[in-house]
Amino acid sequence: RPHLAALVFQSRGGTNGHSARAVGYLPRSGLVRSAASFVTLLIRGADTCGWPTAMQRSFRHIKPTGFYFRLDRPVATSPQTPIKPKHSGKSHSPSGIKNPTLYSVQNCTFAQAKTTNLNQPTPNMKGILIVNMGGPQSLAEMRTFLWKMFTDKHILPFAAPFRYSLAWIITTARYKKSWAKYESIGGTPLVRTTEEIAKSLAQALPNNYKIRVAYSYNNPFIADELAKFAADSILEVEVVSLYPHYSITTLQSVKDDAESAAYKLGISLRVALPYYDNSHYIQFWVNNLRKHIVEQSYKMPLLIFSGHSIPNSFLDKGDCYPNEIEESARLIATELGLAYRVSYQSQIGKKWLGPITEELLAQMATQKPDQEIVIVPISFVNENLETLYDIDQLIIPTAKALGIKSISKVPIPEADTDFVAALADTIQQNRFYNCGHSCKLCGKSFNPEVPDDAARKKHIPTYCCTRIPNGR
Repeated sequence: RPHLAALVFQSRGGTNGHSARAVGYLPRSGLVRSAASFVTLLIRGADTCGWPTAMQRSFRHIKPTGFYFRLDRPVATSPQTPIKPKHSGKSHSPSGIKNPTLYSVQNCTFAQAKTTNLNQPTPNMKGILIVNMGGPQSLAEMRTFLWKMFTDKHILPFAAPFRYSLAWIITTARYKKSWAKYESIGGTPLVRTTEEIAKSLAQALPNNYKIRVAYSYNNPFIADELAKFAADSILEVEVVSLYPHYSITTLQSVKDDAESAAYKLGISLRVALPYYDNSHYIQFWVNNLRKHIVEQSYKMPLLIFSGHSIPNSFLDKGDCYPNEIEESARLIATELGLAYRVSYQSQIGKKWLGPITEELLAQMATQKPDQEIVIVPISFVNENLETLYDIDQLIIPTAKALGIKSISKVPIPEADTDFVAALADTIQQNRFYNCGHSCKLCGKSFNPEVPDDAARKKHIPTYCCTRIPNGR
């Protein structure tokens, strides 16, 4: 907290347990606010590290001492062998404490430190936060997933009271049916493959990067993983989403969540631009499609690039998602020398981005039923419910029932080297949102000094992606 002068924890190891002593230094000004924040922080640490409940409720050890407050709390590992705190009897200032150690409530480990500054940056270390949507692993997580998704203002852009009420209705009505779909595909592989991508990216980057994985709608959440970076004194973090294309519903949601959390933690944050036209990303799909076409013995298949649909209302706000989908499709099809169409799937209502994949295939069934077709799930980089259920179990069987003879979906490989190279290239080529000089929606740069710049008129300036409180 800004009003805390210092917070130092000392530990003493033992054969059967350990004791911890916390000494907090709080200014007398703003006494109630400071004491409340201090107690809250200690309870949080106690909850995280499994301190006994009785000790959590006991605050009789708080004593005013000079210009500071002192808190001595013994922590016993068993009722039979309580360990009493050792009081030094010396000065209660930071300089009077022997062998100060900083305590991380994030992972419950003690780490030696030469300073009491909890925000001391780790030299030359940067954090990379890989962010994906999330994949529920149980019925309870399914409910959390839907609740988090539909309370996201980027998904349901309504006033908070109405959004939360609608989210409760949708979540309650759908979570069991949605979980049944996940069970029909044997559970989503998204979490496992996301972690594999992170591991592969760690090998492709220099060793001064520390990589973590977070999800928008499932544990571990974005704010929690950023807090772990801060606890490790890594105060420069770069966020790379597994959304190749920009949309208000995906990348903008990640960007806003990450920037809000980073601001509160004092982290300098940058968010990677979309990489829909990155040469490695294009090659990732080209190589995958070539292999699939050979395996299926196709000659000249039609490529149908199927992206996840979004409400048309977002297009009215300037969402450039379909433009970037179209550009990826064009680059991939041109490289392969094949004809292609772009469509969208997994829509919920009527006023959603089209053409809809099922409707396009129904049209193909009446016009060219003998046409070889390969569905490319262009907006996804992991197999998930939309690919394994919506495409494999609904779209393709329906197309075959309508008379299309040769149709298949190209599978998405796990942690493909070309895809990982696209992420590494984005980081190493410094392709991040340019604070104040790039469009909030598509990331394209413009000259802010020229009022009549044509690009400036067409694009919306983003707010600075590096926002540090208190001038730090």
